Amino acid sequence: MNTWLKSVAAGAGTTLLIFLIAHTVLKKKLSATTRQLYKANYTLNLDSTAQANARLAAAIIQNRFTNAGYSCQTSAGAGPTLEITAAGIDDTLLAGQMATGRGRIEFREIYTINQLTQIVNAEKVFAKYLPASPKQTTPPPEEDTVASPGLQKLGPAPPAQKTEEPVSIFSLVEFAQLYSDESGRTQFPAHAGMVPTADTALANKILRDPELLEYVPSDTRFYYGPAETIKNGGPIHYLYAIRTKNQPAELSNKSIATAYPDFNSHGSPAISLQFKPAASRRWARMTEANIGRPIAIIFDEVVLSAPNVLSSIEGGVVSISGAFTLEQAKAMAAQLSGEELPGELTLAGYTIAAEKRIISARYLLLVLAIFAAMTGLAFLIFKLLKHK
Repeated sequence: MNTWLKSVAAGAGTTLLIFLIAHTVLKKKLSATTRQLYKANYTLNLDSTAQANARLAAAIIQNRFTNAGYSCQTSAGAGPTLEITAAGIDDTLLAGQMATGRGRIEFREIYTINQLTQIVNAEKVFAKYLPASPKQTTPPPEEDTVASPGLQKLGPAPPAQKTEEPVSIFSLVEFAQLYSDESGRTQFPAHAGMVPTADTALANKILRDPELLEYVPSDTRFYYGPAETIKNGGPIHYLYAIRTKNQPAELSNKSIATAYPDFNSHGSPAISLQFKPAASRRWARMTEANIGRPIAIIFDEVVLSAPNVLSSIEGGVVSISGAFTLEQAKAMAAQLSGEELPGELTLAGYTIAAEKRIISARYLLLVLAIFAAMTGLAFLIFKLLKHK
């Protein structure tokens, strides 16, 4: 047997031995090296718009699952419903969101907090929604009469009166503060403020009140970012004031030629987009007009990111980064590769069945790396022994 064959055999044997020992010692940790795949059936309710475009909705959903690497079949259900059967799924919740998410993306300009200075004066709007806090007046004197020359006893003094005053908006929204960059220039964050997750429902009522538009630019629409956890605090959502110009977004789904999952410069999952030629030119003009300012990237009414524009961006390529996993990046890219859904689809029910477990790509690469290292080491040892 030649040296290479002996080296390969020794490398395979050593690798197998290493993983048998590792599996015995680290059994629980190594269980994470395989992925469970599922077959799922989703029943979706369609609103009137989606019902009128049921075939289109089915085709869009099927394309999404195919682009994400899953097999998928669609069929009309009972009544205004659509049945989706997908196989090879490793995240059933994410797959359900991919089936029902509108898949709409928009690129919009942002109003920073220095352009919203009047919002803090909108107390009369906030007072309609915010709870009132009790306020007690100065307590009466201890004696039971009101002392005043020339007046007789008036009887017991009235008890202290409690009044109510509205809780300030500052107790609900923590507005953004300006800061200085590395060159000492004053900058404003992309977000207008942040709201505790528990208070977002109340904040929504206030931010949608038409009277609030008296205190902000009339084309303002507020959006949240994804839930985040701040240091020494609970979950919050950053709040963004989007400049809509009271018209559809200049750049949206129809502007995209291709979308695919990718990785950013830090090695984190991202989504890369390539705009169509005409949209690429609009993107270059938009970024040039907003140098030094943020632009919001909004996906299904959530601000995924709001990067600060450093220069005009030519070529029409955009990378979207956020706190999402590779599977989430794949799902979003699959939605952005096609049209947005016509109308609203909601999940009415689902069934899930386990299919099989597969070895994760990282685990497989680790096995191959150890096998190559052991084979190379065995080859060197056999060579040294041969020369002795």
